[in-house]
Amino acid sequence: RSEPGAVFAGEATVRSAGGAIEFEAVGTQQMKGKAAPVPVWRVVRIGGGGAGSVNVPFVGRDAELRMVVDLWDATCREERVRLVSVIGPGGIGKSRLSWEFLRHIDRQDDFVLWHTGRCPSYGDAVSFRALAEMVRQRCFLLEEDDEATTRERIAAKAAELFPDADERAWIEQALLVLLGLGTGMGADQLFAAWRTFFERMAAIAPVVLVFEDLHFADPGLLDFVDHLTDHARGVPIYVLTMARTDLLEKRPTWGAGKRHFSSIFLEPLPAAEMREMLAQVVPGLPDPVTDRIVERSAGMPLYAVETIRKLVADGRLAQVDDVWTPVGDLEKLSIPESIQALIASRLDSFEPEDRALVADASVLGQSFAPAALAAVSGIPAAVLSLRLTSLVRREILVEEDPQSPLRGQYSFVQALIREVAYNTLARRDRRSEEHTSELQS
Repeated sequence: RSEPGAVFAGEATVRSAGGAIEFEAVGTQQMKGKAAPVPVWRVVRIGGGGAGSVNVPFVGRDAELRMVVDLWDATCREERVRLVSVIGPGGIGKSRLSWEFLRHIDRQDDFVLWHTGRCPSYGDAVSFRALAEMVRQRCFLLEEDDEATTRERIAAKAAELFPDADERAWIEQALLVLLGLGTGMGADQLFAAWRTFFERMAAIAPVVLVFEDLHFADPGLLDFVDHLTDHARGVPIYVLTMARTDLLEKRPTWGAGKRHFSSIFLEPLPAAEMREMLAQVVPGLPDPVTDRIVERSAGMPLYAVETIRKLVADGRLAQVDDVWTPVGDLEKLSIPESIQALIASRLDSFEPEDRALVADASVLGQSFAPAALAAVSGIPAAVLSLRLTSLVRREILVEEDPQSPLRGQYSFVQALIREVAYNTLARRDRRSEEHTSELQS
């Protein structure tokens, strides 16, 4: 029986945490749906570090970080709102860039009001979740706090910022609606009140609002970000959003027409910088293993790092004098559970027909001809062309260069995406589609 408040994890979660969380083994437990008892670990604390942690250097993003910092400096100097949108596929380094920006701010002497909120993948069911997280941070609230505590602290923060009683009551009501404790206000009134809340804080000190995973945001939150950046005046508010390219599918006009909008697209790291990162993490990593990790990662730092963490968890890398050193067979490199989950989560967010099309393409290999995919999927060529263009925009596929011997074909952006998509197919479906592709070749 679990003690109240305790958090337990299984083996895959412990490996995926990579030392960021400290666990202690508590034996085995009989789990529903499992024939035999499974090992269980209890969470001790966040940020445990220790033997399982892999410290990753910040490599290849100096120019992007400098741009984020320069735009922040301009926001403070000019005392105006600014929207900076960082776009890139999962695993490219968006969250790391945000963290390095926070470290930069922490090293400065200036007082800054920092807020961060993450949009969950089930965003349509929890409108404004990221914004609510920011308000809770500012009011020293936890999500599990009861209604009385929430009302008390919202009232205290409103009283601190708004001396006028009528304005204070307006702001307080709007914040309670945001946190699910009120009704009776329209979207225009809510947006105006929430904006006023952040504007009043920005009159005291510069405000940073970091929205993580904005591609999962519901339309209402995107509308509020537009409202804030269109209407806030004369105060330093820096809105930094992190999103995959899916955001541009959801909101093609994102940032359009805004005077103080900047977009930063994170490209995959070049092979040389990936090698530099791996050399700093594991100085003794053999060149052939480095080559394979670099090739499989396709410029995605997270993919390479998670592969190293899996090698650590499997006992094939060990710390010797604070340096990670190979101690086991490094020939076989499987996909880490964390990367499988990341890619699978992204594919799961697609419409069923697009998800099925990616799976069909995976049967054909890393590269394929549209005609072969039409045969396997049964989709007419004209419709298929539009669907493939959409998958290229979403950075699942890339169309081969017209000068390439493979011209006219498409390839998966990363081999790992193809592997995960292929593994979603039942074995019977794989055989059937492989047989169809063989007949067409």
